[in-house]
Amino acid sequence: LLKVGDNINFHRLRDSGAYYGPTAGRNIDTVPVGDVGLYSIGNPGAWPSGSTFFWVSTQRTYVTDAKLQVAIAYHASGAQEPAQWLRTASGDGSYGPWRSLTPLRSSSANGHCVRFADGTQICWVDSLALTNLSSATIGTSWTYPAAFFGSPSVNFAMLDVPAAGFREHSSRVLPNVGFSSIQLLQNSVWPDPTTIHVTASARGRWF
Repeated sequence: LLKVGDNINFHRLRDSGAYYGPTAGRNIDTVPVGDVGLYSIGNPGAWPSGSTFFWVSTQRTYVTDAKLQVAIAYHASGAQEPAQWLRTASGDGSYGPWRSLTPLRSSSANGHCVRFADGTQICWVDSLALTNLSSATIGTSWTYPAAFFGSPSVNFAMLDVPAAGFREHSSRVLPNVGFSSIQLLQNSVWPDPTTIHVTASARGRWF
């Protein structure tokens, strides 16, 4: 027979799942399949980023301990962008990393970044100042707002027009996983001081 209290819990779980606050001590890495609930990241285990609470469901995908977890960020305001994460566990129950199913956007003093679920990462910066590095070279080092898994493809375009007589030049980009060196090389000598502003973008992978 189903007790009255059990019946209440059944309907509560059917509607929204259990609630596990920051002191519940429930390890998200070891919860059983069929578990559904609203979790604080104060609980043990590996959590996605972007929120302090996640609605998490765990289901079996195959025999043994192969399973799937879906985490949806809980926001206090409906105006915030929704975010959904996914991870899978192999037959021994060991989970891989969380992967975001929605684009992850961020900004800093170094520019802007968006990460996609397939591993693509795009970074861009509105303006960089190239200044004298040597008599024939102006340039700068751009630290991306987020590092890449490998060296990305980097492009830039000038926002300023060099003075007359200094418009015959070549460009060079030396990319790395965390930064790029962007340079303009003059056939003769750049005036000192010279400042040319550029906009730049980088495209690669974040995993």
